[in-house]
Amino acid sequence: MSNKLLIFYGADLSQYSKEILRKAIKDGFDLIALDSKASFIAEEMKLPYTMIDAWINEEKMMQAKKKASNYSLEWFFCGKELFTINGICWPLLDRHAMYWFWNSVCIADAFCVAVLEKGIKEIKLFQNFPLRPSVYIEANDVHGVYIQNTLKEKIKISILKLSPQRLVKIKFKIFYKKIRKYLKEYYLYVINKKNNTFGISKENINEINKKLLLVAHAFDLYRLEHHIKEIQKCFKNRIIVFVIDSEQKIIDEYSKKYSIPFYCINFNSKGYNNTYKRFVSAYKSVCNFNNDRFLKRVLESTKYHFLYFFIERWPCLNALFNVWYDILKYHKASALFISNVEVAESMVAAEAANKLNIPTFSLPHGVGITRKILMNTNKIFYNFNTDKEGYIRSGIHPNTLVGCNNLMSINEYPVSNFYDKKNHNSKQWKILVLTAITNHPGIFFPSIYPGAQIKALKIIEAPPKDIIDKISVFIKVHPGFPDLEIIKTASTNLTKSILPISMPLEQALQMCDLVIALNYSGVGIIHSVRNKKPIIHFLTDNTFGKVDPYEYADLYLNSGLLITNTDEFWPVIQRFFNDNLFAENLKNKAEVFYQENVNITGLKTFGEVIKELIN
Repeated sequence: MSNKLLIFYGADLSQYSKEILRKAIKDGFDLIALDSKASFIAEEMKLPYTMIDAWINEEKMMQAKKKASNYSLEWFFCGKELFTINGICWPLLDRHAMYWFWNSVCIADAFCVAVLEKGIKEIKLFQNFPLRPSVYIEANDVHGVYIQNTLKEKIKISILKLSPQRLVKIKFKIFYKKIRKYLKEYYLYVINKKNNTFGISKENINEINKKLLLVAHAFDLYRLEHHIKEIQKCFKNRIIVFVIDSEQKIIDEYSKKYSIPFYCINFNSKGYNNTYKRFVSAYKSVCNFNNDRFLKRVLESTKYHFLYFFIERWPCLNALFNVWYDILKYHKASALFISNVEVAESMVAAEAANKLNIPTFSLPHGVGITRKILMNTNKIFYNFNTDKEGYIRSGIHPNTLVGCNNLMSINEYPVSNFYDKKNHNSKQWKILVLTAITNHPGIFFPSIYPGAQIKALKIIEAPPKDIIDKISVFIKVHPGFPDLEIIKTASTNLTKSILPISMPLEQALQMCDLVIALNYSGVGIIHSVRNKKPIIHFLTDNTFGKVDPYEYADLYLNSGLLITNTDEFWPVIQRFFNDNLFAENLKNKAEVFYQENVNITGLKTFGEVIKELIN
């Protein structure tokens, strides 16, 4: 092993020739691929490389992720009073926006320890200028900044500069620019298909009176269509939908489709310019009156990231709260709905409604909770017992939770119907493999150990010779985050097994005899047991189900048989197809899980429940 490292994401090479990797190896550097695209590039170029698995072992990774979970909820305590404006503690309400930040810096800290232990003398890394803060799942530079500031006095750090691409923007950045455009005005702008652009002033928004408001993001609209239809059915035309971060075309389509008002919102407040000073003061309090050395190092080394939140994001969110509060104070809605995706851009509307005693409700962004969710609504609707338990583990009081019969969206992403007869040989053993993303591109936080995923995929690709002609393997990737590069890295031959991304999961399940949950948990398990499919949980990442983002994965393990030893995988598969009693027991296991956790026939429908809760 060399004592020099080049660490890189796949996207880092967009402004450099890939040959920079080959040159680095000639210059004595070892390569560390930080995401799936990076590993596939190295694999394609036939270059030696390692991944994060080789540098941070399972115990250290679990420690880092647990530390991140704690810091995301506690880092601001010394300045909590100053961070609280309008009765809202902004770091707490906006916890989810920094979720990936805290995981990235805690894992980067563990990486720095490993680097020193292994005697590394130089690290070369790519870095964008200007630096990108960490907001939700957007690619950022916090890992590199933290590594640089932590190790710069101990080893040599070399920076390869990048310029952010024109089309690559921080999520909601355009949204914030619109706010500043209307800085001197104080009313809510709405856009609909009939009136183009107009302002609804504080004195003239009677349309909201006694209506049911849904505040959602554009990415939520498709999966909330079922709920919109149900509310519309129960309350006729009393629903108004406000869409955040949307294109006019989408607003027009939905307005026409449902014949109800869909508005795209922009906002601003006169107080925008002054709020940031309070947040900066709170930051200084945390820095000055905190004895936590790690926290101080994070705050100081990634100051640029925090300043983005203090100067840009939180003042804008506070302005949005003021607008919602002002409007709802004079034009009282009957109820306000948001989704449970836990993003502050919609949660501020619920905060305003809560303070004005307007009932607030959370609708499921999806089912299959696997980690902590903190919502701020009076009531939270859930569909299955697994989600109920996930909320309770998150600290939500059971009295806040309301079970409903028909909440789940069968397809959470747009789908197309497929049927390929050549893949339906009735004599073959048909196996469906469910996968999830290992790492969001450009983020120093593996959801799943990439090396563990590749190891499992290689096992799946190589069945014993005596059954190879009996097996048909299909892979169903996550439709929103397919992570195709990790499959290509394992084997390009496996790409032939990948089902179309837009194929409905229900249709994929109908094609198969057995489901393999490969380092996977959540909604796919719910769909599988609903379709009476036996399940094998194939876990090669030993941190899975113990820490974020799959801390609650154990809620789903009783649905099938757990395999953690790769040598047992194909023998168990063979037994399932050759031993009828074993297969029947596995099917019964899925059925018992369904009856105990998913069968909700005794619950009232969503429509019945909201009629009871809303006057």
